[in-house]
Amino acid sequence: MIALAPVACEDTRAPAPWAWQQTSPEAQGMDSEQLAELLDQVVARDLHLHSLLVVRHDAIVLDANLFPYAGDRPHDVASCTKSLTSLAVGLAIDDGALSGVDEGLLSELPAQPASDPDGRKAAITLADALSMTAGFDCVASPEQTLMAMLESDDYTQFTVDLPMASDPGTTWNYCSPVSHLLSAVVGTATGVASDAWLRARLFDPIGVGEVPWPRDAQGVSHGWGDARLMPRDLARIGVLLLHGGRWDDAPVLDPAWIADSTAVRIAETGNGVGYGYHWWVAPDRGVYFANGRGGQNLFVAPELDAVVVTTGSGDPASAGAIADVLAELLIPAIVADEAVPERPDASARLADAVARVGQAPASGPVDAVPAIARVLSGRTLVAQDNPLGWSAFALEFADDTAMLTIEIDGQRSHAAIGLDRRPRITHPVRFTADPRHAEAAVALLGRWLDETTLQVEFDTIETIDAGTLTLGFFEGGVVVALHERTFLDATLFFSAEVAP
Repeated sequence: MIALAPVACEDTRAPAPWAWQQTSPEAQGMDSEQLAELLDQVVARDLHLHSLLVVRHDAIVLDANLFPYAGDRPHDVASCTKSLTSLAVGLAIDDGALSGVDEGLLSELPAQPASDPDGRKAAITLADALSMTAGFDCVASPEQTLMAMLESDDYTQFTVDLPMASDPGTTWNYCSPVSHLLSAVVGTATGVASDAWLRARLFDPIGVGEVPWPRDAQGVSHGWGDARLMPRDLARIGVLLLHGGRWDDAPVLDPAWIADSTAVRIAETGNGVGYGYHWWVAPDRGVYFANGRGGQNLFVAPELDAVVVTTGSGDPASAGAIADVLAELLIPAIVADEAVPERPDASARLADAVARVGQAPASGPVDAVPAIARVLSGRTLVAQDNPLGWSAFALEFADDTAMLTIEIDGQRSHAAIGLDRRPRITHPVRFTADPRHAEAAVALLGRWLDETTLQVEFDTIETIDAGTLTLGFFEGGVVVALHERTFLDATLFFSAEVAP
């Protein structure tokens, strides 16, 4: 969590224009040398960041994309989507489509009544849902209930029918399906899906570009996650919040909703920060933020007049360390409220750091392909049921790469694996059966651990999922150990045998 030290400043500036201003850090009272050190440490500490964007006084002072993300496609922001859902609710209240947060949650979904007789459900308010105190029996670590919802035919009805574990408003329990109910409420109240509602009422007015955002089978925008934004567009939302909901001096969002939704509703959530209406809140540290798995963050620091956006594909430990690294290295970079003298040497070091983190690693030596792998090279391997949805695959080894051929639902895709210490990026490719990966990019890097074991690191880049595929070769097939680090952070096994 960022420990923000207040810097005295009186915000009298006008909102940022649609076209970003990008300046040196020194022009906004920041230290280029310190920001260069921050980037160096992000890499040294293996935080798996894809991007780091810092805005101060409405100007971009640092915009770094880290390989393999090039910053050219919208990035999945995971559970930061929940905070967007909160904004959609606030806009619906502001427009009169919803009367307020004391309104009954299920009364706004009359077409989908609960199938069980638990009367406590009628008492759930929008405020309870927004503060994650609805009372449903929901398992979030791991996201067991979310995964069960995704297997259902109707996400809204599934969630409405969840049993109750506590009285509404009494117990905090992070529950992604509840966020989807809020999205359904927005759709019912406004007549359009949440993503379309935000497009008209928020995204277009502040100049946000394309936001791919899936909907369920009933047309409800995913309320809990999966929205994709460019880092700069997520930062626009942060700047809007800094300016009390005004953009180019025009009102976009009710400042009362910003205050209400970022006020502490739950003082302790088990991770040292509080919770508001779908925003994480740390008032003693001067920050509130949206957060998603893998390292997706939108930090808003009003006292510093700063916004920080990160994207990434880290495991829980590295994703959790992002805030600590920012507290350690970013906050000291803020040295004044006004401009400070330019430092050409420091500026050059920062420019070099930004360029360096965006480059692919240099190629290195290539290990010889073991005999057993040469025997299986190019052979089709029929896979057991597996989380990737692969029905079959093949590996064909050649020089410094291997070509991975994947078969999903009768369709074949191909992706290159770097074997020379340099990942290869393939786009587009259907890497898994998950619809999010239908036309994804994937970076693959392989290395031989021993004579029978190939480990392939994968990163689906803007769709977050990343980890390792460890293939143990045997006569006639392979055993695959799949470890996806950002979501389950667990290892699953399946085997594949040579097709007859």
